[in-house]
Amino acid sequence: MKYNQALNDALVSFTAREVYSVEKATGAQYLQAQEDLRLSYFNQEYFIGYPKGQIRSVIKEEIDQSDQLMIIQYLNAQRRVYPTGKWISFLELPGGPNHYPPFLKRGIEPLANKFGEDLEGFIQAAQKLGGQEIKMGDKAFLIPAFPYLPLAVALWQADEEFPAQANILFDSSNLDYLPTASLYILGINLSFKLRGEKIISG
Repeated sequence: MKYNQALNDALVSFTAREVYSVEKATGAQYLQAQEDLRLSYFNQEYFIGYPKGQIRSVIKEEIDQSDQLMIIQYLNAQRRVYPTGKWISFLELPGGPNHYPPFLKRGIEPLANKFGEDLEGFIQAAQKLGGQEIKMGDKAFLIPAFPYLPLAVALWQADEEFPAQANILFDSSNLDYLPTASLYILGINLSFKLRGEKIISG
């Protein structure tokens, strides 16, 4: 599987962590009686066994391997970093231009296609993920991917001159939690979740 090695590597690091350091850096809550960390990921609650790292969903859904990777990598953060409120595009991330075409094709363009003429649907989808409205485009939301890692998604509706457009943006602090390669996955997974579609890894 595509993410097997990366997930295994992340789990090795996770099992070596001191649980209270994980709590402090990530906002996860350790439930000592259950030997679980409780973590919010895109407004859903997950339980991560400590120290083995097995992940369970409250709603008992199947958890895509790419989501598992994001959760464990986030839990490996070394320190808490506060969001800056400075939004940057994927192109502005280190190495971002090298991977922008697939990010555009798999993450951004499908959002514009689905919600370009359905602003209410966009609002409902963003709010379902815990979105908080921010000023950008015709409508935009801050989406808390993790407690200390926000993303933003913006929509510009079509008009007589221009087709609908969308964008997925990153707080400049996100790089303290995840590298560009992981933010690529996180942004695309956000797009799938907003669209209500099963994640297709690639």
